[in-house]
Amino acid sequence: MRSVRVFLILLILVGVHASLALALPTDFEQMPFYPPVSNSVVAGVLGDGRFILYDGDTVYAETAVDSGVFLELATGYLGDPAFIAVAPDGHQCLLGAGEVDWGGDPFNDWVWLFDADAPADAPPLNGFGNVSDGLALITTNYWGVWLNDSLVLIECAPGWVSELGILDVDSATYRKVVNKGESSASLVLGSWLTDGHVFATIGFGTGAGATRRFRVRDLIDVFDDPAYDPATSPLDWTDGVYVGSYPDFSAGPSAATDAGTLIFGSHNSQILYVESLTGQALGSPVPISPSAGRSVRPYFNSKTNRVFVTETDWGGPPDWVPSFAGYISTSEYKELPAAGGVALALLAGALALAARRQLRAKG
Repeated sequence: MRSVRVFLILLILVGVHASLALALPTDFEQMPFYPPVSNSVVAGVLGDGRFILYDGDTVYAETAVDSGVFLELATGYLGDPAFIAVAPDGHQCLLGAGEVDWGGDPFNDWVWLFDADAPADAPPLNGFGNVSDGLALITTNYWGVWLNDSLVLIECAPGWVSELGILDVDSATYRKVVNKGESSASLVLGSWLTDGHVFATIGFGTGAGATRRFRVRDLIDVFDDPAYDPATSPLDWTDGVYVGSYPDFSAGPSAATDAGTLIFGSHNSQILYVESLTGQALGSPVPISPSAGRSVRPYFNSKTNRVFVTETDWGGPPDWVPSFAGYISTSEYKELPAAGGVALALLAGALALAARRQLRAKG
């Protein structure tokens, strides 16, 4: 009978472990030492687990992992903050200035390499008050994610027609790899599948919230094609695998957990967890701010398993003065990789079978 009890205890532990694996952070608290940013904020996670921020002028980094206290690293990177993407080495970053000139002047929309281990202010301004030099001019850049040590996938919209392109930071070569066509929203890399996948979303207009995934290897193959032709080589938006449509979360996924859960931001103060293979929402939308109508963008820290969310309150009449805040999850995101869940199921079945056999033997 003792052996039966042991098996039953193991079964209970398996069940508890599985339920913990699905725990989603739903409670967030405002960070009291969020820096005095001057604009909306984009973020990344450094290799040591510290968050790094960019507000369209200044770059900040946490003083220590989970400290919630930020130190100014450098300034002068002028723009409408689009992204800060951390390289696989954990310290080199690519900053995106976004759409600097709303008149469509392509000579302002820089991306810069920035080393968090050796921070330096931006190059000096030119006679027109713009930063005069950077790594590359990527017109109307919106989001970026490193695919490997030298290639960065960037979502941008030259001429207000969206595309996904790859930038080689070593040669500053840029090539379009997907004709998105639809309005841009954030894209995120999920490294949990073989070769990795990227996910992109239609941001506004018809089909807003529709999300597709592309295999990283396929995108790199387009970029590396010796016979590359910008008119015929890029993939079409519909070549991507359809994941689902999330109209209320058209800001797109800006985070992916290690096991493949996407975290969507919104312009209505909520985030949403989505299973990336099935496209199924995991639970109800999670409110971040007590006030509706604010833009929120989530980030996942795989070192601490916490979710960090930036918030922009665009203000209202008569003055339309925006305000900015940061929130951190009060609990960790606990999740097993897909294979781990299968292994637990197999273990549970084996234990149940063994328990039945023990009961029969005792009977």
